[in-house]
Amino acid sequence: KEYTFTVRANSPAGSSRESASSAPVTTFGLQGPPTDVSVTGANKTVTVSWNPPTSDAPITGYTVVVTPTGGGASVTRSAGATATSLSVAGLAVGAEYSVTVASRTAVGTSVPSAAATATTFGLPGVPSDVSVAAGVRRATVSWTAPASDSPLTGYTVVATPTSLVVTPASAT
Repeated sequence: KEYTFTVRANSPAGSSRESASSAPVTTFGLQGPPTDVSVTGANKTVTVSWNPPTSDAPITGYTVVVTPTGGGASVTRSAGATATSLSVAGLAVGAEYSVTVASRTAVGTSVPSAAATATTFGLPGVPSDVSVAAGVRRATVSWTAPASDSPLTGYTVVATPTSLVVTPASAT
């Protein structure tokens, strides 16, 4: 909101006339938190995204706080004024994390956003029991799927020495 100011001097005899008006100034309120916060888990990492809040003060940055839901120390990271996402790496495998985002302006820091949660995971294990059945101008490769704490999305089979790469749909 925009304001101008005047000043009067006061004494036991009374008050003076008002001074000339000041130049107009705009005050800023403390903005709200970012909205639509979402988080996804990855390999020892969470990636959080958000929408900037409506603010009458320029955003100077964001503070992202990642907290293990099972207890433990929080991790705090800063993001720049134009950021709308941030990845935080180096987290524990298989842990659920609660993530909040607060916006910063010259006036101060907003309250945190509503929390969003995600679970991290690790890389899949190595396939085992690999066997090959030779055929005429072909080979059939079989293996046992590895243990994994996240859904497997496929496999890559590499034939050496030709460096032929085949990506089958599933283990056989």
